[in-house]
Amino acid sequence: MRKKKYQDVIDWLINEIENGNYAEGEKIPSEFELAEKFNYSRQTIRRATDELVNNKYLSRIKGSGTYVGYRFRKKQYNTIAVVVTYVDNYIFPNTLKGLSDILTANGYSMSVYYTDDCVLKERENLKLLIADNHIDGLIIEPTKSALPSPNLDLYQKIIDMKLPMLFINAIYPHFNSPCIRINDQKIGEESVNYLFQQGHKKIGCIFQADDIQGHMRYKGFIKGLKKANLKFNQKQICWIDAVSYQNPNQLFSYFLSRLKGCTAVVCYNDFIAEKFIGFCKEQGIRIPEDLSIIGIDDADYSATLIPPLTTFRHPQYHLGELAAKSILKMIDNTNFDANYIFQSQLIIRESVINRKD
Repeated sequence: MRKKKYQDVIDWLINEIENGNYAEGEKIPSEFELAEKFNYSRQTIRRATDELVNNKYLSRIKGSGTYVGYRFRKKQYNTIAVVVTYVDNYIFPNTLKGLSDILTANGYSMSVYYTDDCVLKERENLKLLIADNHIDGLIIEPTKSALPSPNLDLYQKIIDMKLPMLFINAIYPHFNSPCIRINDQKIGEESVNYLFQQGHKKIGCIFQADDIQGHMRYKGFIKGLKKANLKFNQKQICWIDAVSYQNPNQLFSYFLSRLKGCTAVVCYNDFIAEKFIGFCKEQGIRIPEDLSIIGIDDADYSATLIPPLTTFRHPQYHLGELAAKSILKMIDNTNFDANYIFQSQLIIRESVINRKD
């Protein structure tokens, strides 16, 4: 008995893909082109492609076309590589737990690498992953994301390998890959807005210079000053980098001289806020009576600081969950748009005083 016409189309498409004429993620001929080639009706062609789409051999994007799906990948390892700047402190354990919970529930293991925010370590990790190539996807937090990266050649190799790659927390400027992050610019703007509502008119900041998050928060900070019609003073903008970040007290004395006259300071994150509060206390500066402080991230210890820290909440665990779900969708559908921006909630505690009272 002669096989069905639509099966002819299925067999031809599978043969073309397996022979390398169409790669994973590549667009196949349109239904009109296939109908002309086989001299079959569009309905027959649609039945063939529907069956292949249902079985993940093809993926269809409305208004764009039909593409080769992940089922034609040579081998699946059920392993996702995760590269982060740090592993065992601050907000990172919660993010890794969110990743692990979702990946484990879906039958995947997770290989974790860390860079210590060092581009050389990042390069070593990327070279190892490229050489090994026993992973199905890569979730990565970039190192020194505000600076020109010497590792873009390796990132390009990963793209050429057609390995699903998802950035978290930050992405290099002008880099065309999906990223899941928080709205850093909005946080900078809302921090100024809240302080202004509390009667503060001279507001300084301490931001990280070599991470793109610091630049976006600074951009929002400037926007907040303009909206509140507050004077911009370059002297009260302080920058720190990843090296001095680990022992910031050496800079704080200099920062205090620049921040003289300020009644409030926005810190790059809770780690900097905690260290800065401790240094201020050593100098006899009362928090918040003399100087109000806002942090960012809502780290686990923020509520136990003295005074408890007003801060913006980072989604931490939920970001990890979403990143894991998204990389799995990217594996299933190479055209899935995984970009997402979390909006952060201001957590009001006791490190900001109301100067209107």
